[in-house]
Amino acid sequence: MNCKNCNAVMRVDHEKKVFRCPYCDSEEPFDGVSKAELQGMLRDAIVDVRKESFNEAKKTLSAAQSYKDTRTKGRKVWDGIVLILQALLCVILGICCIGFFIDYVGLGFVSLIQLGLMIAIILTKLKYLQTGEQKLLKRKNIFLIIFCVLIIGWFVALLNEGGNGASSSRKASWPNQGLGSDLPEPDGKLKYTSSSKSYFNATVKDYDRDKFSAYVEACKEAGYNLDAQASDTEFDAYDEDDNHLTLNLWTYSDEMNVQVDRGIVLTTYAWPSSALAEKVPKIEAEKSSLEKLNTNSFTLIVGDVTREQFVNYVMEIQEAGFKGYYNAGDNDYYGTLDSVSIRVEYLRNRLLSIEVYELNR
Repeated sequence: MNCKNCNAVMRVDHEKKVFRCPYCDSEEPFDGVSKAELQGMLRDAIVDVRKESFNEAKKTLSAAQSYKDTRTKGRKVWDGIVLILQALLCVILGICCIGFFIDYVGLGFVSLIQLGLMIAIILTKLKYLQTGEQKLLKRKNIFLIIFCVLIIGWFVALLNEGGNGASSSRKASWPNQGLGSDLPEPDGKLKYTSSSKSYFNATVKDYDRDKFSAYVEACKEAGYNLDAQASDTEFDAYDEDDNHLTLNLWTYSDEMNVQVDRGIVLTTYAWPSSALAEKVPKIEAEKSSLEKLNTNSFTLIVGDVTREQFVNYVMEIQEAGFKGYYNAGDNDYYGTLDSVSIRVEYLRNRLLSIEVYELNR
C-alpha cells in the first residue's frame, strides 16, 4: 500500500493498528484497506527486504573484489617465508604432541592446543591476504598472543621437568615393591624410572666403571647370579624367579641403565590336552607354563627340572621312537617320529622348554 501524500510504501504500526508512512508520517487505518491492498503491501515488504539483503551482499562482494594487494615484492616474499615456517612449526608441534603424550601428558595437551592455534593463525592470515579485512588481522594477532603465552609456559614446564630429572608419568624414585624393589638402590642421581607389571627400567647419572662394577656385585648378592654374563660395561643375569636383569654402562654420558624383565610365571603343572600331546612322553613335574597350544603345535615350559631329569627325559623320547642325536653335555635335543617333531631345551634356572609340532607333509 502506497502513501496518498508521497506515494512511499507504508509500514504497519501494530500498536495503533494503522499503516504509517515512514517519510511523511501519514496514517491509514486497517479498516479502510482491502484484502488486495494488504497482499500488495506484503509483497512490497518482501521485495524491500530482498533488495536490502542483496545490496548488503553486493557491497561485501564489491569490497572483496575491489581489494588490491598493495604489498611490495619483498613483503610478499617475507609473508611466504613466515607461512612456510609456521607450517613447519605445525609439523614439529604434531611430533611434540606424540612424544609428550607418552612421557609428559600435561605438555602434550599444551602442544595440542598450540597446534590448533597455529593452524588457525595460518588460515586467518591467508584469508586476510585475500580480502584485506582488518578484523581478520586483529583475530590473528589474538591467536598469536595466546600461542606465545602457552609456549612460554611450555618451556617453563619443560625446564622444570628436566631439572627434576623426572616426568609426570615416569616418576624418578626407586621402587619399594614389584620389579626392581629387590635390587639395591644405585649410588647416583636418578634421571628417571619407569615400570609396569612386566618390566622395570631406570637410568642413573654420574656412573663410571668402578661404580658400575660395585653395583654388579651388589646385584649378584641380591640374587641375580644365575646364568650371569658380565663385562666392564654390561651385566646380564637371572634370579630364582627367572626375572631377567640387564645392566648397561653408557660411558659416553656417564650413565647406567637398569632393566628388569619379569620371568616366566609358573603355575601348577598340567600336561596339554590335545591329540598331539598324546604322541610324546610326559614329564613328571610340579610347575609349568603353557606358552602356546593349537591343533598342530604346543610349547610348554616346565619348572624345577634338574639336569638329570632333563637327560632322563631325552632318553624317554628316544625310547618312544623319536629319532635324533644327543651328545652328553648338550642342553637341547631334537627328534622326529613320523610327522611329529619335538625339541626340548634345558634353559636357565632349572627350566625345561618342550616344543612339539607337526611337520608339513
